[in-house]
Amino acid sequence: MDAAFAFDEGEDDRTRALWIREHPVYWQRQCARLGIAWSDHAEILVERFEVVHQHR
Repeated sequence: MDAAFAFDEGEDDRTRALWIREHPVYWQRQCARLGIAWSDHAEILVERFEVVHQHR
């Protein structure tokens, strides 16, 4: 995860440090809800999207 992605995501103070600290908390909660084990070694896929057409 780079600082630009964390900033573009726009959550809280938009820093990489906050992203790294807070997102695992979310993933742990979701894994518990789904009944699966969370691992700090899990690979996380993030994506960027570009708006190519905006309906007005």
